[in-house]
Amino acid sequence: MPSLMTQVWLKDELVVFGSTEEDRPEHLSWEDLKQASWVMRESGSGTRNILEQATAAEIPQLNVVLSLAHMEAVKQAVIHQMGLGCLSRMAISQELNAGLIRLYQTPLELNRNLLIVTPKNTALTQNAQRFIDLCCAAPILSTL
Repeated sequence: MPSLMTQVWLKDELVVFGSTEEDRPEHLSWEDLKQASWVMRESGSGTRNILEQATAAEIPQLNVVLSLAHMEAVKQAVIHQMGLGCLSRMAISQELNAGLIRLYQTPLELNRNLLIVTPKNTALTQNAQRFIDLCCAAPILSTL
């Protein structure tokens, strides 16, 4: 197996969100999070792992009512009041701007680094390097 190099591409923030139709306080406590129904990505997804690790000390088992393979499905289920969701702020920006969902403040720290991973000691093709350069220069991502 070849060795890999990693470099931080973006700092990503995961956020807890719900339907604008739900009647919940803006600040959710540990007890609120424990009592909540959750719509989550499938077991093994990075997003779900981060949330489960962040809640493990206070909430050993989240009340996951729906586990879905696609973040678009998670967003639609949350919009339709099936529970709270947790996804990247970047992934929900359109729904947030359209007023379909709202963010909640929580005691959780849900940050992660998105990485660029390349083979070590192997030259990238010109196109691969150009793609990485474009990703690193993309101004739209810094405004989300």
